[in-house]
Amino acid sequence: MSKTNEFNLFDMHGAVNQEKVEAERSKMKAEAGGSIYKCEVCRSTKDIKRCTGCYMVWYCGQECNVKGWDYHKVECKKTRKEYMSVSLKTMQDENPEACFTSSLCMLNGKS
Repeated sequence: MSKTNEFNLFDMHGAVNQEKVEAERSKMKAEAGGSIYKCEVCRSTKDIKRCTGCYMVWYCGQECNVKGWDYHKVECKKTRKEYMSVSLKTMQDENPEACFTSSLCMLNGKS
Protein backbone atom coordinates (compact mmCIF):
# COMPACT_ATOMS: atom_id res chain seq x y z
CA MET A 1 0.00 0.00 0.00
CA SER A 2 1.37 3.40 -0.92
CA LYS A 3 1.77 6.35 1.45
CA THR A 4 -1.05 8.14 -0.37
CA ASN A 5 -3.48 5.29 0.30
CA GLU A 6 -2.43 5.07 3.96
CA PHE A 7 -2.97 8.81 4.39
CA ASN A 8 -6.40 8.66 2.77
CA LEU A 9 -7.43 5.76 5.01
CA PHE A 10 -6.29 7.74 8.04
CA ASP A 11 -8.29 10.76 6.93
CA MET A 12 -11.34 8.62 6.32
CA HIS A 13 -11.16 6.95 9.75
CA GLY A 14 -10.48 10.30 11.42
CA ALA A 15 -13.60 11.74 9.81
CA VAL A 16 -15.69 8.77 10.94
CA ASN A 17 -14.40 9.13 14.51
CA GLN A 18 -15.09 12.87 14.44
CA GLU A 19 -18.66 12.19 13.31
CA LYS A 20 -19.13 9.74 16.21
CA VAL A 21 -17.76 12.29 18.69
CA GLU A 22 -20.03 15.02 17.36
CA ALA A 23 -23.08 12.70 17.44
CA GLU A 24 -22.36 11.70 21.05
CA ARG A 25 -21.86 15.34 22.05
CA SER A 26 -25.18 16.31 20.43
CA LYS A 27 -26.92 13.47 22.27
CA MET A 28 -25.43 14.52 25.62
CA LYS A 29 -26.36 18.15 24.97
CA ALA A 30 -29.97 17.22 24.22
CA GLU A 31 -30.19 15.02 27.32
CA ALA A 32 -28.80 17.88 29.43
CA GLY A 33 -31.51 20.22 28.23
CA GLY A 34 -29.50 22.21 25.71
CA SER A 35 -26.08 22.49 27.29
CA ILE A 36 -23.75 19.93 28.81
CA TYR A 37 -22.08 22.71 30.82
CA LYS A 38 -24.10 23.76 33.86
CA CYS A 39 -23.29 25.43 37.13
CA GLU A 40 -22.47 22.70 39.63
CA VAL A 41 -24.62 24.38 42.29
CA CYS A 42 -27.65 26.04 40.68
CA ARG A 43 -27.57 24.26 37.27
CA SER A 44 -27.64 27.57 35.37
CA THR A 45 -26.19 27.60 31.86
CA LYS A 46 -25.76 31.39 31.69
CA ASP A 47 -22.30 32.99 31.99
CA ILE A 48 -20.66 29.87 33.38
CA LYS A 49 -16.92 29.49 33.93
CA ARG A 50 -14.72 26.53 34.79
CA CYS A 51 -13.17 25.87 38.16
CA THR A 52 -9.64 27.25 37.85
CA GLY A 53 -8.28 24.47 40.05
CA CYS A 54 -9.28 21.40 38.07
CA TYR A 55 -11.13 22.76 35.02
CA MET A 56 -13.62 19.91 35.40
CA VAL A 57 -16.65 21.66 36.95
CA TRP A 58 -18.50 24.81 36.05
CA TYR A 59 -19.89 27.67 38.13
CA CYS A 60 -22.06 30.64 37.19
CA GLY A 61 -20.30 32.97 39.58
CA GLN A 62 -18.38 33.44 42.79
CA GLU A 63 -21.43 32.86 45.02
CA CYS A 64 -22.03 29.36 43.61
CA ASN A 65 -18.30 28.66 43.59
CA VAL A 66 -18.10 29.41 47.32
CA LYS A 67 -21.26 27.38 48.05
CA GLY A 68 -19.94 24.39 46.13
CA TRP A 69 -16.35 24.50 47.35
CA ASP A 70 -16.81 22.33 50.48
CA TYR A 71 -18.26 19.57 48.33
CA HIS A 72 -15.85 20.03 45.40
CA LYS A 73 -12.49 20.73 47.05
CA VAL A 74 -11.41 17.12 47.70
CA GLU A 75 -12.04 16.01 44.12
CA CYS A 76 -10.59 19.26 42.77
CA LYS A 77 -7.31 18.83 44.64
CA LYS A 78 -7.11 15.15 43.67
CA THR A 79 -7.63 15.99 39.99
CA ARG A 80 -5.13 18.84 40.14
CA LYS A 81 -2.42 16.50 41.49
CA GLU A 82 -2.90 14.26 38.44
CA TYR A 83 -1.96 17.06 36.03
CA MET A 84 1.52 16.99 34.57
CA SER A 85 3.66 19.98 33.73
CA VAL A 86 4.78 20.12 30.13
CA SER A 87 7.30 22.25 28.35
CA LEU A 88 6.66 23.08 24.72
CA LYS A 89 9.44 23.92 22.32
CA THR A 90 9.06 25.63 19.01
CA MET A 91 10.80 24.50 15.85
CA GLN A 92 13.00 27.56 16.22
CA ASP A 93 14.21 26.26 19.60
CA GLU A 94 15.18 22.95 18.02
CA ASN A 95 16.47 24.10 14.65
CA PRO A 96 16.56 27.86 13.92
CA GLU A 97 17.23 27.32 10.19
CA ALA A 98 14.10 25.18 9.81
CA CYS A 99 11.98 28.03 11.11
CA PHE A 100 12.37 29.94 7.85
CA THR A 101 10.28 27.36 6.01
CA SER A 102 7.89 26.48 8.81
CA SER A 103 4.36 27.82 8.55
CA LEU A 104 4.08 27.44 12.35
CA CYS A 105 6.94 29.87 12.84
CA MET A 106 5.41 32.24 10.32
CA LEU A 107 2.11 32.11 12.20
CA ASN A 108 3.93 32.90 15.41
CA GLY A 109 5.51 35.94 13.79
CA LYS A 110 8.96 34.36 13.55
CA SER A 111 10.64 34.40 10.20
